[in-house]
Amino acid sequence: MSCFLYIELVEPNSLLTLQVLMTLETYYMVIYSAYLILMQFFKGYSTLRYPPSIWLMELFAIIIFTLMQAQRIDLGCRANRNEHPKATLIFTIFTLLCALFYAYFALYTTYVLVFDIVTGVIGIFITTIQFVQGIYAYAVFRSQAKL
Repeated sequence: MSCFLYIELVEPNSLLTLQVLMTLETYYMVIYSAYLILMQFFKGYSTLRYPPSIWLMELFAIIIFTLMQAQRIDLGCRANRNEHPKATLIFTIFTLLCALFYAYFALYTTYVLVFDIVTGVIGIFITTIQFVQGIYAYAVFRSQAKL
């Protein structure tokens, strides 16, 4: 009696471009967050005057943004690799929130430098592409889950 194992090879539906963008943003996030923290301390301890408690609030916003970015990118990588539609949708929603954080740090902090605007626009550009790819990945994963 012989037993044969039948293996069906299926092409993965996960998006390579989305995975590459998330890896790229992982490195960008580390550099951007370190830049934001260093500039926050530079702005706070130089001769610039901050309104009461605004400096600390902006520092906490940077820390929350960094933690949220790390969780979002980790969730996106796992959702893309496992082709999980609900996790991909959550990743896409948090991508919009992170784009708003990038816009806040680029335009609306107390003291904005030109380099803040440039680095923020780069972050918004990356997250916009991730948002579009996340919506596409969600549609593909959801259609495959129904089959």
